[in-house]
Amino acid sequence: MNNWWSNGIVYHLYIKSFWDSNQNGIGDINGVTEKLDYLKDLGVDAVWLSPFFKSPMRDNGYDVKDYLNVNELFGSNEDLNQLFKEMKKRDLKIIIDLVLNHTSIEHEWFQKAISDPTGPYRDYYIFKDKNNINNARSLFGGSAWEAVDHNHYYYHTFAIEQADLKVVARLDTKPTHQKVFDKADALHAARSKELTSLWRLAAK
Repeated sequence: MNNWWSNGIVYHLYIKSFWDSNQNGIGDINGVTEKLDYLKDLGVDAVWLSPFFKSPMRDNGYDVKDYLNVNELFGSNEDLNQLFKEMKKRDLKIIIDLVLNHTSIEHEWFQKAISDPTGPYRDYYIFKDKNNINNARSLFGGSAWEAVDHNHYYYHTFAIEQADLKVVARLDTKPTHQKVFDKADALHAARSKELTSLWRLAAK
């Protein structure tokens, strides 16, 4: 079986610096839509989009605050939906850079983990007592452990603002990655048909 990703040409695109459709100095989703014919003429089979989700942008969008909505810097969910439709018309595939190894510390899950240390969201992240942390270093420099109070620390492989999710499977709980998808499915069921179709289009 010859899958398209085995021999296809993938164009990795950072939205912020690609094409600015409204002349505000920041590349946007509508700018990508405007340039789809150009990408098709290049012989591209798929477009790999850097993260475009809501984010404080401490690490170029890789610190996701909300997985279900587009960062206003780049446009709207409707803009993204239109991009997917136009890509489908041109038989262009899409790869979404979905960051699931950490979230922004502004994410709802992390905020709940901090406010309720005994609640379920605490188990989404890697927390340790002060006496149990090690000398691990962040890839961005300094300690990989950041204090939330005088005795508790959370782990971050990258920036302080990017708290690592706990992704190791345990017998008594689902892996956090599965929780991400379960949470998304539940929100999709409660939200508009338009938002649901946005993600379904991306998966095709």
